[in-house]
Amino acid sequence: MQPRKALKFIGPILFLTLPLLLLQEPARGAIHSNRAFVSLNHQPLLLSQTADRTVLAAAEAQLLQAAQLRPNPASTQRMLAVVQHAQGASPSSTIATEDLIWWGLQKEKEGDLLAAEYFYQWVTEQQSELGDGWYYLGQVYAAQNLNPRAVNAYLQAAAAPTWEERGASDAYLALGNLYASSEPGLARDYYEQALNRDQFGSTAAKAAAHYQLAEILLLNETNPAAALPHYQAALTLTPGDHWARLRLGYALYWGKGDLAAAEKEIQAAVEAWPDEKYLQWPYFYLGEIYEDAGMVQEAITAYEQVLRLDPAETRVQERLVTLRSQ
Repeated sequence: MQPRKALKFIGPILFLTLPLLLLQEPARGAIHSNRAFVSLNHQPLLLSQTADRTVLAAAEAQLLQAAQLRPNPASTQRMLAVVQHAQGASPSSTIATEDLIWWGLQKEKEGDLLAAEYFYQWVTEQQSELGDGWYYLGQVYAAQNLNPRAVNAYLQAAAAPTWEERGASDAYLALGNLYASSEPGLARDYYEQALNRDQFGSTAAKAAAHYQLAEILLLNETNPAAALPHYQAALTLTPGDHWARLRLGYALYWGKGDLAAAEKEIQAAVEAWPDEKYLQWPYFYLGEIYEDAGMVQEAITAYEQVLRLDPAETRVQERLVTLRSQ
């Protein structure tokens, strides 16, 4: 073949072979990863009891090849560990606890509680002394109304020696919330333990413990004077909490007889109320306070506001009939 004629074939040959030359190990590794991710799409791999074992095994094979060709990418290593764990095998690499928790939180946001439960259980298996995994597992159980399991998980969390994001007080707070309706006395004990330990993951959680304890004292034990300091503490920690401000005003009157302070706090709650939902409650409390104080016209005005917001409130209708007849 003449050199000139051979040149005619070089262009097509390069065109055909260049992609193969460029397709080195990193690129081939990416292809294997992508194949695995595609095969796992819409696959409940997180729930080993329902996952397609054939699909999982095929995905593992692709991910192992990808890991050999591209040993560093963390996404491949993490997904490989998840697939191996879903098959009941020991993962070839360890996934950081914070990554497992992050995945669990993401699944909670998506409403996939079973998947979130899977990740949090993995955390407790991998690092049983860490309270965060037990706490989040308790949250998922509680969201599914699996209260006995939630209680057990929260108790494990409360006893855990180490924490990363949350704290032992968060576990006691969660226990109190579980029992607030059914066993308020036990709930009170847990709220007090939460505050005594003072190991909260956030200011909001500590404020919630004060508020919930105050609710038990005010509504269940009819002890507004004892509730006062806890409502005040909740407001100090979260000044924008309109419910805490409303309850504080109510407790100021019934616990101390301080009408002026009660009016001030309840009116402040009205001004801070975000919308008309439940806005009838501040006016209902004002109506009760004014009625008890003998301020008939003020009570009528407050109760009329309640009916404007909630026309079906029969208690207020009856009270207005009585007040207007005086």
